[in-house]
Amino acid sequence: MKRPSILLTLIFLIGLILTSHAQELTQTVRGKVVDKETGFPLIGARVWIDGTTIGKNTNDKGEFRLESVPVGRQTVLTSYIGYAQTQQDVEVTS
Repeated sequence: MKRPSILLTLIFLIGLILTSHAQELTQTVRGKVVDKETGFPLIGARVWIDGTTIGKNTNDKGEFRLESVPVGRQTVLTSYIGYAQTQQDVEVTS
């Protein structure tokens, strides 16, 4: 009788582990990329989360929206032709 309860416990624990990975907390990061001196929006600038495949180009207003960004400390990288690449550390919260 002990053996089935151990198996049931293992199945339950595996279910919990799989469920916790499936429910990873994420958030949306939004912003605007502009020229530091003029304040004009940089259309088509590349913005991405370092170490991930999450990234987009800015729209015609210099705005971007990155979805499904994991909660926690992230580094946002930005590049645009003729400008130095920038990085900014952000804390993504739920």
